[in-house]
Amino acid sequence: MNEMMKTGVEVMLVGMGAVFVFLTLLIGVVIVLTRIIQHCKPPVPVENPALIDGAIPYDVVAAIAASIYAYRQKKQKGAGSSG
Repeated sequence: MNEMMKTGVEVMLVGMGAVFVFLTLLIGVVIVLTRIIQHCKPPVPVENPALIDGAIPYDVVAAIAASIYAYRQKKQKGAGSSG
């Protein structure tokens, strides 16, 4: 039984070591590729900086509000005539 435990521990350590080395290499490759891509292709400029913060232009908000209002008015007229 002692020999089996020793073999099991050796297999576990080799397996965990192989996984650790593979993941370390994977992280290194991803970091290097990220830097290469960022160096070769600069970031695309944003056309409308107001949209970065999640702000929506006022004319779009007004159009959405008018559409919702018209939809609700249409639904109220339809609900009264069908009941």
